[in-house]
Amino acid sequence: MFNLGQEVVLELNKMSAKCALRGWKLRRGTGYILTDKPSPKAKFIPPVPGEEVVARTEESGVIYTFSALFVEVLKKSDLYIMAIRDEIVSKVLRTQERYDCLIPVSLTTSGGDNVQGAIFEISMGGVRFMTAEDMPFASGDKLRATFFPGGLDKVADMEVEVLRSVLATGKPKYAAKVTNMGANNEAVMRNYMDFRSKWSCRGF
Repeated sequence: MFNLGQEVVLELNKMSAKCALRGWKLRRGTGYILTDKPSPKAKFIPPVPGEEVVARTEESGVIYTFSALFVEVLKKSDLYIMAIRDEIVSKVLRTQERYDCLIPVSLTTSGGDNVQGAIFEISMGGVRFMTAEDMPFASGDKLRATFFPGGLDKVADMEVEVLRSVLATGKPKYAAKVTNMGANNEAVMRNYMDFRSKWSCRGF
């Protein structure tokens, strides 16, 4: 259920912020977790001791939600420590429809380099793509993808994160999840996915 460095979303008084999990102890549904302090950019007002925080995290397609009481900020490590007070509730994510495709894509790295490639599988939550050159993207690399799905409108600078790669033979292949789609890109993607669902050739 938990892994070091796993992303945790904290929710408090209509505020939310992402942070990394740094430790935990569970026994029969109770215990505590340790997380990094949210980034100052998140504008998340720190809770006071005894205040209730809702925490959410995802692992292997399952969302875990639980209520925790904020205890304190540890002085030496500057980590949040929160006591889990209620049963951890899990919910399996709905599988998103994926489609095979061949869509030219322009990928921009965080350093500004531009790499050309092709998306060969697509869903609302992620893409699988290959590149024409041996650009060694690694797990965790952040990229911006620009492409025209199905000849429709442009998806511009959609933010994705590389999850895994296969570099053994042929063109390098990668799997990436969408981290920030943007409202305009989401509308284009939904139009494309609707088109594919209506005109799928599966089973022909």
